[in-house]
Amino acid sequence: MSIPSRPVSLRPVYSRLLAAAALAALSIPALTPQANAKNCDWRISGSFNVEHQLDEMADKFGKKQPLRNIQVKVSGKTGTAVPWGDWGTVRTNGDGEFTLSKNKSCADRYFKVEVKFEDSEVELRHEHSTIPTNKKVLWYEAWNSANLGNKKPPALVELGTLTFGPGAGISGNHERADFQVYRHAELWTVYKFLNDVLEGYGPEYDFERKLVVKYPHNSALVGEAEASYVNPVTRVTYIHKDGAHDSFRMDTLIHEAAHALFYDKFHGEACLTWDLVLTHDTHDLAPNSCSAFHEGAADAFQQRFSFEQFGTAMDLPDNRASLASGVGLGEPVPRPNLVERLDEGWTSIFMAMMYEDLGRLKFGTAEDTPGSAKRVAFVGACSQPKVNLKRMIKVFLSNSEKGFFKDLTQDETRMDPFLSRAAAILANFDEEHANAIAAVHDSRLDSEPSDFLCEGVEVVKGDPLGGDLLNPSSGPPRRRGSFNN
Repeated sequence: MSIPSRPVSLRPVYSRLLAAAALAALSIPALTPQANAKNCDWRISGSFNVEHQLDEMADKFGKKQPLRNIQVKVSGKTGTAVPWGDWGTVRTNGDGEFTLSKNKSCADRYFKVEVKFEDSEVELRHEHSTIPTNKKVLWYEAWNSANLGNKKPPALVELGTLTFGPGAGISGNHERADFQVYRHAELWTVYKFLNDVLEGYGPEYDFERKLVVKYPHNSALVGEAEASYVNPVTRVTYIHKDGAHDSFRMDTLIHEAAHALFYDKFHGEACLTWDLVLTHDTHDLAPNSCSAFHEGAADAFQQRFSFEQFGTAMDLPDNRASLASGVGLGEPVPRPNLVERLDEGWTSIFMAMMYEDLGRLKFGTAEDTPGSAKRVAFVGACSQPKVNLKRMIKVFLSNSEKGFFKDLTQDETRMDPFLSRAAAILANFDEEHANAIAAVHDSRLDSEPSDFLCEGVEVVKGDPLGGDLLNPSSGPPRRRGSFNN
């Protein structure tokens, strides 16, 4: 007898398939917004340098130099229509390198990198920073991948070396080749270098406040009389540029920075303020010795700095005939108290102090041909002054040990008081050096430095020596006043 077959039930199999599918579903994360928000540890890094425009900087540091301690701000966004999100700000290290780390979502992003030229030592202001509603210091766009339509995947974004200058390429995704931005990058290296030199002398030799510089500057209120200057009250340095003239030169940049340095180490700034306000000028024959002194000191600082750091030749002091003729003013300036009112007169005094073979210079008489003092060849032993840039600044500083309890005062911007202060403070400059320099800057006399500083002098027959002993390979020195500052 046959047994009829029973239909096979599929319910257990179906139930098992449902259970397996449910278990699989539990093991696969759903594409929810919460899951998409998983974060990545992003790191954006790169470095900045500048292609030097100033020959002095290129000769000393090479064609390109890292931009150290500049501020770097990184921003990111996930789409072109999305606003930029601030990821933070860092500073470059001594090699111009920066790295910023941020924990953010792993979505691909556009990035923007901006820089600002400001720290505790230097602040660079832009052309329109004097407008009250404008920011004083700008962020400059150094890199922007959104402009290139280039999104970056997580998590390491390496930008490489970004250069400020014409070598930066087409200015489509950045401002590194723009005129003002490029100039600010160069200014940054100049003034950070100057700070390094002064800090190397000791903290008392450095700027007492931040060096604030506005470039370019052109005031419509002053017009053609406009020039570079430092405001003695606000201490802001203005580097002039207009359609006809640009003061972006090493001599002007250092000259004006010297004003800012010496204003901080001087009591009596009112004389400088009013001379600037009333005449828009602190050069040539000044109303008082104070403003002329500061012009001469800034010129001497610039020359000595350039000599010590770049090997640039310094001027020789003026001879008596040049001083008597007003150093090109076309009016006689025969007496020492009038020489003190000439910025050129003070430059000549400082040049004599810093000339390392003063005893061999001949200043002649007021009847000679105006020009520089001449080096003469003779045999004999001379006591020579040794005043470098550091020692020049030292004269401005208070020195209680030597009886000077204040920094340089307005009363000491006369020749005799200043030279006496220098002789008392400096170890390599004494009363005889001071007396010799005072004498050769009095056009009524005919004495020479050798009368004060040398023994057993016998002049060698022949023409005076040419050139400058401080830098004999450079040829004849340039005439002062040839640059506009």
